[in-house]
Amino acid sequence: MSPIISASALSFGYRPQARVVKGIDLSIGPGEIYGFLGPNGAGKTTTIRLLLGLLSPDQGSVHVFGQAVSRDNASLFSRIGAMIETPSLYEHLTALENLEINRRIRRLPRASVRQVLQTVDLAAAGSVKVREFSMGMKQRLGLAIALLPGPELLILDEPTNGLDPHGIIQTRELLESLNRQLGTTILVSSHILAEVEKLATHVGIIDQGDFVFQGTMQALQDLRLENSVVELETNNNSLAATLLSGHYQVLTESAGTLRVRYTSKAQCAQICRLLCEQGLDVYRLNAGSNDLENIFLQMVKR
Repeated sequence: MSPIISASALSFGYRPQARVVKGIDLSIGPGEIYGFLGPNGAGKTTTIRLLLGLLSPDQGSVHVFGQAVSRDNASLFSRIGAMIETPSLYEHLTALENLEINRRIRRLPRASVRQVLQTVDLAAAGSVKVREFSMGMKQRLGLAIALLPGPELLILDEPTNGLDPHGIIQTRELLESLNRQLGTTILVSSHILAEVEKLATHVGIIDQGDFVFQGTMQALQDLRLENSVVELETNNNSLAATLLSGHYQVLTESAGTLRVRYTSKAQCAQICRLLCEQGLDVYRLNAGSNDLENIFLQMVKR
């Protein structure tokens, strides 16, 4: 199937010889939830602006729904909902009035305003002026504006900024529901790996304008097992180390603990089976794996 978003050799710099985005290739398929990760200043927001045609690339191209992105292509943007950084809101107006302005600009049905307020749990605050909103409420109102057209593609830049834990869970469940029930393709940028891990099907990690990883969430999770260590306690650690050293990398062996490197769950099971088959008693087996946050930090060299 053709990708919903396709970017090729995309480069951009706000100043000559100082590129913020450096020749990246990006592909997001229909129905994916794409987690766009990176530390602050890595180039996430700039990339999103390029994808939406808010910035023109110095090099490369962007296609959305198979069409080249252009500011004049109104039909293309009618299928997209987006929230970039802090939502742009009229703080002297109410939530309903902010949504009504956007509804009229996009020529959408009147019922869509009340519907999206209900969706983001702001129905009770529709008549409250935005200047009285908390940061989290403003984020939810920005999300409501992005949802107004019932978009096929939803692009969100740090949508959980300012939300409390309950609000973060609500937002995640909402995005999962849109994806599952309506087939909405979602690109969500964040610097919080743990939250993206619970939501995304695919991941791209950017650092200093370059992709350092792009693939499925499962592929990223599999990296946790690479160079992971199982800690063992047996009735004879010295003999256990001798038996395992021909098949696995034994890191340390002491009277109390034996540490052995493994690269898959199957290998962990094989280690235990080998020791038992040789008549050793395994008192303790602790299979530790790399934390995804540590993998992320290693990738961005922080």
